[in-house]
Amino acid sequence: LGRSPSEISLIVLTHGHGDHYEGIQAIKKASGAKVAIHKADAWLIEEDKDAPLFRSLSLQYPDCFRPIKGEPYPKADILLKDGDSLQMGGSEFQVLGIPGHTEGSIALYDPKERLAFSGDQVSGEFIHFYLDPDTNIASDRRLLSLKLDILLPAHRYPPATEFVLRGSEARAFIERHIESIEGIKQRIREILRASRRPLSPHEVAEALKGPSLITVIKYLEYLAQRGEAVAVKAETKYW
Repeated sequence: LGRSPSEISLIVLTHGHGDHYEGIQAIKKASGAKVAIHKADAWLIEEDKDAPLFRSLSLQYPDCFRPIKGEPYPKADILLKDGDSLQMGGSEFQVLGIPGHTEGSIALYDPKERLAFSGDQVSGEFIHFYLDPDTNIASDRRLLSLKLDILLPAHRYPPATEFVLRGSEARAFIERHIESIEGIKQRIREILRASRRPLSPHEVAEALKGPSLITVIKYLEYLAQRGEAVAVKAETKYW
């Protein structure tokens, strides 16, 4: 790009997962840049390898996850919250809290350019979240409420074929994510009803062949809270 790392003054993380934060140590060393992240996700970046996340998951769901040992990582310098503003590259970005993929997921929205960086919250047909389905859908609908011409997800999720989504394609991508969340919810209902015995989260995930294990667990907890499923404890938890 013809630019020097020393020109980097701020690293903004859309959320606290390793594929997004594990480069910050090298960048900070080369530039002295400060790291900003939503306050709800700050604890997730304090060790590498997603160690804080898996340690937490292993305590909540010991039958499904094992702790990982990580090395210390730089702590966040700036703790963001919904409604904050950031000046970057001559533009002013609004910080929008869009919890779902993580509790502290954010979007960076430039109302003048009608552009939003959405991190991993909006992922088309790929469903991977650590909160409940309704929270995810509410965050997606918040993005749909924006005057939005350009959407920049963190990855090229299906059905998108480009990293930059424009106009109606951007809105359709968000709407497809909502449809996919609702569709998997219904598929889990059908899987549970069709089974003649309780199923473990691993078995439900295998039957779905798509969402991650933690996402399946969050769906099951959601259905149990609504009285549509019952948790049964044996050697592991079944539904």
